[in-house]
Amino acid sequence: MRATRQRYKLPQIDMTPFVCVALVLITFFVWMKQLQRDKIISVYAQTRGKVDYRQPVTASLVLLDSDRIGFWQFRAGGDGDYVETHCAMPELRAILRRVALSVNPVLIIQPTAQSRIKNLVTVVDALQRNRRITYMLVF
Repeated sequence: MRATRQRYKLPQIDMTPFVCVALVLITFFVWMKQLQRDKIISVYAQTRGKVDYRQPVTASLVLLDSDRIGFWQFRAGGDGDYVETHCAMPELRAILRRVALSVNPVLIIQPTAQSRIKNLVTVVDALQRNRRITYMLVF
C-alpha cells in the first residue's frame, strides 16, 4: 500500500458575518447622527441695510427663564425703563410697537443660559412680522 501525502491546508475564516455586522453598525451610527443633529433656525439679522454699530441702541430684550422676557427701553438722557413680562405674543407685540415708534429703532436680543429656544423663536418671529425694527442677536 502506498502512503499518500496529505497537503496541509490553512484554516479559512469566513468574513461574511463580520462585514454584515460592520455594515449594520455603520448604518446605525449614521442614523443616530441624523437624529441627534442640532436644530438650527435661520435668523433674519436685519430688516434693512447694514447696521452701523455707532448707531444708538433703542431697546434690549433679555430672554429669561420660564417664558419670561426682560425689556429695557433706553431714552435720550441715558436712562431707561425696565419691564419684565411673559413671552406671549400680545405682550411682545405691544413692546415691539413701542420700540417701532422711535426713529431708526435698533433692538438687541440677549438670550441667557436659562432661556428656551421657544422664546427666541417667538421673538424672532414677531420681529420678522414687524419688519420696521433692525435687530441683532447677541450671545
